[in-house]
Amino acid sequence: MSTRVCVSVLHRASSCTLALCPSVSSQGARYLSTRHNLDFQLSRVQVNSILRASEQAVSVPEFDGRGLSAVKKFECNQLPANTPNEDRRSAATCLQTKGMLFGVFDGHGGWACAQAVSERLLYYIAVAMMPHRTLADLERCMEHGRPVPPILQWYKHHGDFNYRDSASLYVDHLRVFWQELLDNEEHGEGMSPLDALNYAFTRLDTDISLEAQVPLSSDLMKSTAIQVAFAGCTACVAHVGTEGIHVANAGDCRAVLGVQEEDGSWSALPLSSDHNSQNQAELERIRAQHPPSERDTVVIDDRLLGVRVHRVFVGLGLSGVVPTLHFVISEGLIRATTIGFGGPSSPRALVLRWSFLPAR
Repeated sequence: MSTRVCVSVLHRASSCTLALCPSVSSQGARYLSTRHNLDFQLSRVQVNSILRASEQAVSVPEFDGRGLSAVKKFECNQLPANTPNEDRRSAATCLQTKGMLFGVFDGHGGWACAQAVSERLLYYIAVAMMPHRTLADLERCMEHGRPVPPILQWYKHHGDFNYRDSASLYVDHLRVFWQELLDNEEHGEGMSPLDALNYAFTRLDTDISLEAQVPLSSDLMKSTAIQVAFAGCTACVAHVGTEGIHVANAGDCRAVLGVQEEDGSWSALPLSSDHNSQNQAELERIRAQHPPSERDTVVIDDRLLGVRVHRVFVGLGLSGVVPTLHFVISEGLIRATTIGFGGPSSPRALVLRWSFLPAR
């Protein structure tokens, strides 16, 4: 965890604000100089320049040609605490379905996995929500070499970047994903946002793991796939649409609903639970998946096989017991929640905090 990331989303109908924030770590530094009584305090202009270097604010059109947009405006900022920055953020509009997707991704053991998941997860979610006829159109375009209709409209900051050398691999595996959905007779009009979040999380986790184990077309692509699989990251994603807000998290992420009362005061309602040993339900889930003889040893010092969080994307390199670790944290990967919009007493703000916060 190397960054403070904050994404704020203003909901058009009920003034919802969505904020996603990972935890902050800091590292000290020692400066040596022959001069005495030096003043290292930054000026106000310098401080503002640092704080706003990664700032982003986007106003969303009320009508996008397909219907009313649920989001009026969103703001995002990111403050790296070290170099290279290990955390990522994503924001995009679903062009073939409805709603917008927002996510933050907390890298573990480097930035490689957070980078890959931030580029790919929103595509998997959007594809899972597409109806059968739209997926068939995508496949026909691929088969005949025609331009593929865009799936997402991304809102990128000029400082963001992509794994361009692995783009072809990502497209190929996304295509395999929608081909499997096409073969599923029950897919019909597409998955609900909640089902799409669940399915996309687990499917991408599997794809990343397999990519590190199979031959690839270039050494650079193979090296990238291994780095991604052995790093790992947690994730917190929200789908915001006119029908409500759907939130999914994996790891030490937390969604909090900020509710404005009639007297103007605010209260916080947690929507998710941290996936660590401070969550008793999560602890019992982990112990139930191990033999009784390991009940008292599988989690020691609040760590599962040496790892603080119990559910992450891949993370094969986070422990010396690679197969066991990956199996445990992949089982039941995410916690998903749905929030609807009501009348005047409806919630006013949705806050997703990504921090090491104790679970209730």
